[in-house]
Amino acid sequence: MKKMLRVIQNYPTVAIEDSDQEENMVITIEDQEYIRDFFSASLTGHPDIMKEIISISDLGANIVNASDNRGTSPLHCAATRGHEDVIEFLLSQPNININPRDDQGQTALHLAAEKGYLNVIKLLMNAGAQASIPNHKGETPVDWLKFWATTENKLDIVSETLDAMEDALMAQNNSTHHDDALIVGHNNYTNSHYIGD
Repeated sequence: MKKMLRVIQNYPTVAIEDSDQEENMVITIEDQEYIRDFFSASLTGHPDIMKEIISISDLGANIVNASDNRGTSPLHCAATRGHEDVIEFLLSQPNININPRDDQGQTALHLAAEKGYLNVIKLLMNAGAQASIPNHKGETPVDWLKFWATTENKLDIVSETLDAMEDALMAQNNSTHHDDALIVGHNNYTNSHYIGD
């Protein structure tokens, strides 16, 4: 079974986030192989392999929140490739972190917006992904989707999604209740210039 799951051998892995444990988990070499396979399956669009890895790995469902040395998670990988079935699978996991940030501060929503994957954006937003989380440059997923739509000349196609994202962005920015992972207002960036565009 293990050979069937091995797709990428050299994918670097450094962390597993487990909300039920106070300390970092000890990750065996075998677990590292499962993590690489899990990342590979998320990149190549194989939720069936991901489900199998969860069932046979000692890490279980904690593997969904694994991250590499760049902070990239399986959710990032699936979003950047537009794998809707993988996104749906990951979002169905009870302990999934919907807003993981990589070393650039980007969330899966940023990456889906960068490529114009509207269905992935909708899946992430419906699951509670925060459109208000800026990356380290102060750019939100709305900025990235606008940039993609402008450069690809597809503003008319994304207008409904942009409107929904901007509404969510305004609601999230006006909310007084933020989860611990949400970092808003750490810079002088404002989204007010989008209102009424």
